[in-house]
Amino acid sequence: GLYFPALQNTSYMNKYEKDYVGLLKDILHNPDTKDRENRTESKTIMAFGKSLEVDLRESFPILQGRKMFPKTFFTELKWFLEGETNIQRFKDAGVSIWNLWADDNGDLGPVYGHQLRKFNYPTNNVDQLAYIIDKLKSDPHDRRMVVSLWNPVQLDEMKLPPCYHTFTFCVTNGELNIDIAMRSSDVFVGLPYDVALFATMNTLICKEVGLKPGRLKFNLADAHIYWDNRGDMHEYIWEVLGLNKESWPKLNIPEDQTLYNFEPENLEITEYLPVKYLKVKVVK
Repeated sequence: GLYFPALQNTSYMNKYEKDYVGLLKDILHNPDTKDRENRTESKTIMAFGKSLEVDLRESFPILQGRKMFPKTFFTELKWFLEGETNIQRFKDAGVSIWNLWADDNGDLGPVYGHQLRKFNYPTNNVDQLAYIIDKLKSDPHDRRMVVSLWNPVQLDEMKLPPCYHTFTFCVTNGELNIDIAMRSSDVFVGLPYDVALFATMNTLICKEVGLKPGRLKFNLADAHIYWDNRGDMHEYIWEVLGLNKESWPKLNIPEDQTLYNFEPENLEITEYLPVKYLKVKVVK
């Protein structure tokens, strides 16, 4: 087994990274089952019903014990909000996260963005993003501000059904909170990028509707860590324990960049001082 020390002095860590490390350790030490035992190349350690809450009022949630690449989640957010279903945008940006799933033409079928901007098209054509923006402007305390990317009618056409499939918007004290339901989460490799994506989206929506970023709550049905990534995860946790200075990353969005017209290269994370880069394995 792997030994992970207790987190002793955590004053150097923001709460997000402290809670995230706690989630990793919880999955490792309290697994419900080992998933996909018959598939050695994608064997996982899995735990059911985990959660992670992120306070956007503290700092921008990006890991400091392991270098992340903002271009990746900025590009994915643009792709998602534009309703795109081909990976050409990622190829142009030099981002390979969707390569494993796309067909020879780069198509993924009616996945995330399709359901967000054109739900069930061509039978229907519901722009769920426009609906949410309208509600946040006209009735911000409405309890029906829900986006669903899970469309049973078109699941068979998708190369990968959405992992984050439903999210609910809730405004409290002028702050925008989002509750995100995930059927499946690769907690070490993918979840930090999902957190950063939703944090950026929350901030852009707030700019559009005149609110302030609040909190994100991620609810993970199947929270897992791939067996092949245990070594890198062990190294990451030790790097976190070795951090010796506080850093409070911030998202910088230029005045002319909005929810509907931003370009990934124009967004920036400032005061970001990661320790090192770890080449983690993306598993299909």
